[in-house]
Amino acid sequence: MGAVYTDRIPASKRVGGQLNLGANVGVITDALVAANATLTLLKAAVTAGAPTYNQVKIAADVNDALDLGLGMSLFTETHGVTTVAALVALTDASTTFNQGLYS
Repeated sequence: MGAVYTDRIPASKRVGGQLNLGANVGVITDALVAANATLTLLKAAVTAGAPTYNQVKIAADVNDALDLGLGMSLFTETHGVTTVAALVALTDASTTFNQGLYS
């Protein structure tokens, strides 16, 4: 994980929280993370796997969180992890933190 300055910790937590929310409803899964070695492929898989209107919105929020995490240097394009929990561990959120980007 890259260095996160103190003023960025709330945003880092929201990135992890949004990933947790996506995992809770099945939009992003361990299988998707393991099967897609880059964030670009992972975002495409998240978008493709969202069949309902509510899941499409959550998938877009998950993709926004991945973009923000990349911009904050929490993730690299080749993320190198195989589970959602490992992605969340790269942020300042716990696996039980469920505050999204826009809440």
